[in-house]
Amino acid sequence: PHIRSREMFFDLEDEDLGRVPQVGPPWKLANTRAKSHTAPPRTGEHDDEVYGEWLDLQSDDLEKLRKSEIIR
Repeated sequence: PHIRSREMFFDLEDEDLGRVPQVGPPWKLANTRAKSHTAPPRTGEHDDEVYGEWLDLQSDDLEKLRKSEIIR
């Protein structure tokens, strides 16, 4: 009951899994807004950004890594 009264439980919406129950942090700060939560990224979801933009790999390099099953 105490945890519910502190509004620590919330659900995340995942397009594959549906509603995923979560438990928030126990602290509540008076002068801050609540953070909106999102589901964590899927494995490989940001490969193009990380390897392409951050590491400056070209699309053919990324395709070779995918074919070698190094990235998704």
